[in-house]
Formats: sequence, C-alpha cells, structure tokens
Amino acid sequence: MGRGSDLKTYSSCRGKARQMVSPELPPEDVRANMQRGVRGRSYAVLLQCFAGAVGASAATLFVREPRGDTHVAASWTRDRRHAADRGVDRAELIERAFEADGPLLQSAVDGDRQGHSAVAAAFRSDERVLGALHAAFEPPSTLTETDLIWAADSYAHLAALCLTTEPNFATVLGSAPIDALTGCLSHEGAIELLEGEVERSRRRAHRLSCCLLEIEGLDQVTATGGQIESDRVRAVAGQALRQASRLYDAVGRFGADEFIVVMPEAGGSGPRSAAERFRRLVRLAVADATSAQLDVSLGVAEWDGESSATDLVEAAARAATERAEAASAGDMADDSLAKLTTHLARPLGGDAGRFSPRIGVRRRRV
Repeated sequence: MGRGSDLKTYSSCRGKARQMVSPELPPEDVRANMQRGVRGRSYAVLLQCFAGAVGASAATLFVREPRGDTHVAASWTRDRRHAADRGVDRAELIERAFEADGPLLQSAVDGDRQGHSAVAAAFRSDERVLGALHAAFEPPSTLTETDLIWAADSYAHLAALCLTTEPNFATVLGSAPIDALTGCLSHEGAIELLEGEVERSRRRAHRLSCCLLEIEGLDQVTATGGQIESDRVRAVAGQALRQASRLYDAVGRFGADEFIVVMPEAGGSGPRSAAERFRRLVRLAVADATSAQLDVSLGVAEWDGESSATDLVEAAARAATERAEAASAGDMADDSLAKLTTHLARPLGGDAGRFSPRIGVRRRRV
C-alpha cells in the first residue's frame, strides 16, 4: 500500500459513481434510467440485509413482469461454493411461493441436525405478484419456523415497496451507505461511522483502532481477466472481511481496491493480531476467486485519544507504507545475502563440499 500514505489517494474514491446520461435521451427515458438504477441499488441493499437477517448462504430477489416472465434482479452469495443456490429446487420453491398465501419453507436433515434448507416469499401489489425473495442455507438453518417466516414476510413487504411506481422508498434504500458489490459500508458510510466512533471513544475514554487493507495487483486482473473477474475478487474480499471481523466491528470499502475495518474498544496487540488474520483470510478468498498471484498489504493504527477520524486513517496509511518499505528492504537484504552465500559456497580447486552454504566457512574434515 505504498501510495496509501497520501490521504488523497483514498479521498479520490469518495465521490459516488455518477450516472452518465446521453443528452439525446428524452426526459422520460432519462427518468426511467435513473429509476432503474435506484431500484437496482435498493434490491442489492435489501437482499444483503435479508440474507444477513436469516443467516443465509445465498439469496436471490426475483422480479416478475406483468406478462409473467421472471428474472433475477439481485443475487448474493456468501462464497462461490453457494453460487448455484440449488437452482432446480429454488425454481420449484419460487413457483410454489407465487401461488401461496405466505412464505414457504423447505425442510432438510443434515445428519442428526434438522432444520430448513431454504425459504421463499412472494411479494405482491393489489393487482398481481411482483416477485419473490429466496434464501438458501448450507448447512440447514437452525432458526425457528416462526422466525424464518416472519423475516421472509417482512422483507417481502419491503421488496414490494421498492417496486412501486414512484420510487420514493427505493430512493431512500438505494442511497444507504452500502457498497452493493461487496456488502460493506461505502466510503462515505465508513467515514461517517468512524467519526461517530471517535466521538464515542472520546466521551467514554474507550480505545479505538482501524485497519486499512489493499489488494495489490488487481489492475493486472482487470487487464487480463476483465472487469467481472476483478469485481469477483473485490466481492469475495469484502465477504471474507465481514465474516472475519467481530459483530461490533465495521467493514467499509474505502477505495477501488482498499478496505477499512473499524475496531471499537480495541487497542494494543489485539488489532494487529486481528489484522494479520484479516490478511490471511482475504488472501485465501482471493486465491479462490482468481488464478492471478495477488497480495494483500495492510496498516493498523490506534486512536491516540485526541486525533480526528481523518488523522486516524492517515496514521493507518502511514503504517501501511512503513510496513511495505520495511518488507521491501528486507527482500533486498535477503536477495543480497543469497547472492553472497552462493558466491562463498561455490567450490574452488576441488574442495567441493568443504564450504558451508550458510556461512561460507571451510569445514574441517574430522
């Protein structure tokens, strides 16, 4: 994260992506495009919240058109192993949900453990079925039938609100500080939360730390594998961080390839140990998502009791830079030592085998 010491690097990621609208489009088409974008973001946020509420391994939001065609409007998966989301079983359960009066559950048995492998709930307007939510569980969910039905029904009503003609609710939900690709807080959401944690820590005299992580080499993945592959890497990295962090930690996407983890009431060696665990798990997730050789750099900083949120981020960025420079210097030293060792260990005048490759000293024969 060599460029991380300059906060402007991270600040450049603050601006929300602006929708590019062709001036030739009629005003009604411009409004339609904007509404589709708002609804798409609201679907993603709602689905992630639904999946988190029920502890799903995968979740899908379907929209049914007036003529009866059904398509996937948003999907979420905990990792690539659950990407298929039990396709055949899911389609059958969704079709049944369209005809049912309420959410449907699919039972499952995993050894001695009984539970539910899926839940589906249709959402409707006064005139017709608008779509359905589906969540899959692997291993089976241990939530009670009552809790699963209540959660599915509640989120189905929210999904119906997102599909109303005037997207007022969808606008509010779509503007939530959530990064749709990774499920983490957006840059703005992470900064706002960190500022709030700084003030809370100041009032209560609590410790506070933050960690910055960067996936190095993603530009190469985009160049060779395309945007879809690099986005898949970012998505699994965000999921790995959210799963590895504590319940009261917050994970945000801080830049194109950077993440921040805010760790309230944490200081000393604890956050550094946690950061190393984050790095290890993200590297494993990234390796599963792409064949490219990528690395993850990090920096950790603890709040000093006086600084601002920006100061804390800058401290973490400096720590990342110093760590990267130290690692680079260490690599250079190791390379020089290896060359020297090779030179000293080179056999001379038939004395092969009489030199120690490690220290280059002639060994005595006993």
